[in-house]
Amino acid sequence: MLRRITDSANLSVPQHRVLCGAAVLGFFFCLRGAEYLCSRGKRHAYSLQVGDVIVRDSNGATSSSFTRATSVQIILRGSKTDQAGHSTKRTLLKSGLAPVCPVFAALLLQRNACLLKLSPDSPLCSIGRQRMLSADTMTKVLRLAAKQAGKDAERISTHSLRTGGASALHAAGVDADAIRMHGRWASDAYQAYLREAPATSLQLAKRMGHVTSKPN
Repeated sequence: MLRRITDSANLSVPQHRVLCGAAVLGFFFCLRGAEYLCSRGKRHAYSLQVGDVIVRDSNGATSSSFTRATSVQIILRGSKTDQAGHSTKRTLLKSGLAPVCPVFAALLLQRNACLLKLSPDSPLCSIGRQRMLSADTMTKVLRLAAKQAGKDAERISTHSLRTGGASALHAAGVDADAIRMHGRWASDAYQAYLREAPATSLQLAKRMGHVTSKPN
């Protein structure tokens, strides 16, 4: 579905840029919808801000070039399972399969923020100076992509990106504990989406990207 979304997007249109970047970032980082999208017009205090995303090169310096960039780090300042608001960081390397790549997605959202002249504390997934991408809009786009892929669109929601990311990690052979930690699940409830996985974990984004690149 991610490939269908990115292939049909016009990246000169702010909403298209944000939809692509948000969908890909949500998938690779197994994000909860509230962590990057608004719901019913509400923006959560811990939703990702422009300043929460850092793209770096191999020397650790920040980079705005996809060619030179090697990793992206996001700072999560709270979540459903982090009521105290303790921040946590997650870092992923390039998947090597742009535009379905967390580094590419982060740069796309940063470019959008620059074009809209957003401040560091503005919502990362903004489609205007005062407008944030909604979960409803993302769900509609995901369902359209699912329908085009011949899947049951009614079962698709923004949560599908989170569970889809976990499933891709599992299919790539990533250890169950690594999946739980990466997605910040407080329990083993996420395993309802998975089958038993072998224990191995390296270069998560690249592994996930290869799984999503397979034909539907």
